[in-house]
Amino acid sequence: MLEVKYNLMILSTVFISILYFSCIKNTQDKCHLLSVENECDYRQNKIIDKDFFIKYIQIDSFCSPLISINGVCLLMDDFGFDDSAPDGLIPSYFLHDENKLILKRGYGQHYRELIVCELDARKINVERYETERSLYAERDVFIFGNKKESLISAYDRLTEELVSTWNIPAKFKNENIERSEVFKDEIIVEFENGCRTNF
Repeated sequence: MLEVKYNLMILSTVFISILYFSCIKNTQDKCHLLSVENECDYRQNKIIDKDFFIKYIQIDSFCSPLISINGVCLLMDDFGFDDSAPDGLIPSYFLHDENKLILKRGYGQHYRELIVCELDARKINVERYETERSLYAERDVFIFGNKKESLISAYDRLTEELVSTWNIPAKFKNENIERSEVFKDEIIVEFENGCRTNF
C-alpha cells in the first residue's frame, strides 16, 4: 500500500510539472504570436532579447505596450494610446536589470513618471512613481523607491544615470511612495499615508 501511494505521488508530481511548464510555454507562445501579428506601426519597439522587451501592440484603433521580462508577458492596456497621442504620454524604455523593466513618460517641463515593472514569482508587478518638477529645479530626474532595499533613487532623465540614492527613513519603510517633487535645492517625497520627507 505504501508503495502505491509513493508511485501515485511521483506520478502526480510529474503531471503537475508537465502542466506547469506547458502553461509557461503556452504563455510565451501567446505573447510571441500577439507581438508578431499585431505590432503597432507608428511606435519603435525596444528588444533587449527574445524574452525581454517592450513592444507596442495594435488592438482596434489603439496601441498598448506589451512587455516581457524573462518570458513572462503583460499587456499594459491601462496605457493605451492612439496615433494622436504626444510622445511624452507614451511609456517608453528607460532602464532594465535581470528582473525589472523600467519605462518612462513625461511631458512639458513639470510632469515625469516612471513605471517600474518587476518580475516576482512568474508575475509582473507594476508600480508607478510620479515626479513633479518645479520650474526652477536644476535637476530633471525621475524618483522611485525600492522597498526591498529601503532606498529612494533619483535617475537623470536625459543621461539615464543614477544621480543620488537615499535611505528610506525607518518610519516610512513599509509605505509606498505616492509622488515626489523636485525643487531647486531639495526633493520632497510624499508617501501614501500623506507623510512627507525631504532630501
